[in-house]
Amino acid sequence: MRLLSEPEGVVAVPLASSDPGEGAVSPSSLTFTAGNWNTAQTVTVTGVDDDADDGDASYVIETGDPSSANAAAYDGLEAGDVDDVSVTNADDDATPTVTLALSRTVVDENPEAPAEERRTTVTARLSHPSGTATTITVESSAAGDYALSANAMLTIGAGEIASAGEVTITAVDDDVDTADKTVTVSGSAENDRAAADSTTVAVTGAELTITDDDERGFAFDPAATVAAAVGAGAEYTVAPTSEPAGDVTVEIAPDDADLTVSPALLTFTAANWKTPRTVTVTAMADDDDLADAATLTHAASGGGYDGVSRALSVAVAEAGDARIVADNE
Repeated sequence: MRLLSEPEGVVAVPLASSDPGEGAVSPSSLTFTAGNWNTAQTVTVTGVDDDADDGDASYVIETGDPSSANAAAYDGLEAGDVDDVSVTNADDDATPTVTLALSRTVVDENPEAPAEERRTTVTARLSHPSGTATTITVESSAAGDYALSANAMLTIGAGEIASAGEVTITAVDDDVDTADKTVTVSGSAENDRAAADSTTVAVTGAELTITDDDERGFAFDPAATVAAAVGAGAEYTVAPTSEPAGDVTVEIAPDDADLTVSPALLTFTAANWKTPRTVTVTAMADDDDLADAATLTHAASGGGYDGVSRALSVAVAEAGDARIVADNE
């Protein structure tokens, strides 16, 4: 900057940035005299760096009212008589990325577990601030194994890095004995600043494990004594403890030739597995008056129950003490 005419005295021109957060000016004032009025003086404008992806910012270097005690021609000038200088602070920050986090990385599908153990809260965090708000829509795989809250959106305000709002994922109970499931909690993000830059906001998801509470096996009832005379029948019921993947065949085999069972073959399906089936055990008379003990083996096949077996103990009372005891071993 220089003057257009020689002053009669000293002329001071103040300088200031309209937005010190985007740019600084140095020096803050220029001084001209009769000896240097036509020599251009350098003004340095320095952009202020930040960590926000806020786009290019425009501001001006403002020239104030020139002042001089002895140069009336310049002292009469006002700030509007001297042109300001327009400057743009070019943003050098990349589009931020989003990382999702979970309050719990393992949840339990058991409906009797405490609520806090069945649910996790999803939060989001930006790698660095953005000049505009970021909205994240939470998504997840393995639908059916969990329930996503009605609100699935998180918001990170302009200039912030942590999300507001609440998104939860709750495990959903089923009756199938499966391995614990690992699901990916992911999402998509929108940001006007990124859209203006023709870029997308990448989202890094989190993994959630849903623990299974089911176990393949058989439940017998009753577990107490069942009274029956030798030669008569005693009844018990049996049912799978978890939903089969298909038809399950259960073969019942006594280890004592004096015992018979009816039916000796049961079939359970995914539709009727919860309905216990009645089995009749008949003890035949033998050559002694001693009480006998035997075992009924229940061996399953099909429907994901291959290799599952469970035994039931049977106590046989002779005619003098005619009772059959069916006990869960």
